[in-house]
Amino acid sequence: MKATTLLAAAAILLCSSTVGAQATIGKCKIEPKAQCPNAKLVRANLKGANLSGANLSGADFEEADLSGANLSNADLRKANLVTAQMRGTILSGANLSGAQFLNMRDSYGTAFGKTCAEGSIGACK
Repeated sequence: MKATTLLAAAAILLCSSTVGAQATIGKCKIEPKAQCPNAKLVRANLKGANLSGANLSGADFEEADLSGANLSNADLRKANLVTAQMRGTILSGANLSGAQFLNMRDSYGTAFGKTCAEGSIGACK
């Protein structure tokens, strides 16, 4: 009987930590107006996340999935978005000053990015 109780308690603990991991990545709580400057969101699954108005300046989104995420009015200054998946990501009003995006491939097929001009807001200049 004790082993069954112990297994049940372990299962509850595992499930509750998984739920928390989905709502928080590192020290960044995934919610509108989140304060996550310089966050390491490498390989994070942020598909459909609502981070509107969030401070994500300097955040590293290497290989993160931002498909369908709402980043409207977010502070993405100097964020690394080079290898992030961004199909359908909403960036209206986001500050993209100095942010890095995947832009082109060289003659060997190697991807390289571009950095948004200082003062870019809503669109990478």
